[in-house]
This record gives sequence, structure tokens and C-alpha cells, in this order.
Amino acid sequence: MPRPFIAYATEKSKSKSEELSYRTYVTDCLAGLLGGGQRWVDSVTPQEDIDAEAVIDDVIKRAGLEVT
Repeated sequence: MPRPFIAYATEKSKSKSEELSYRTYVTDCLAGLLGGGQRWVDSVTPQEDIDAEAVIDDVIKRAGLEVT
């Protein structure tokens, strides 16, 4: 039973990845033709390296949680 689902999930993931790659390519081409400065992929990927501990501490602080 799990094998067909795993094959389906793998293929669906591959297809989604190809679709997103194509969208990125088309968006970058259109931006280049229209004189756009920033690439789409640059706007959706993080620009800075954030330490996992810093993210955890920030979430705890913003949520008002107390870790014991």
C-alpha cells in the first residue's frame, strides 16, 4: 500500500518543483525585458544567515513564553 503513495508523492513533488522553476525563469525573463531590477527568487529567499537559536529565542520572546 505505501509504495504507490510514495511514488505519487515523489512525482508530485518533482512536478511542483519543475513548475516553480519554470515560473521563476519566466518571471526573471519578463523582469529583464521590462527593466526590472530585482529578481523574483531574490525576493522570496532569505538574504541573511539567521542562527536557529536566535529564531527560537525571538519566537519565545514574542509569544511571551517562559521556558523552564
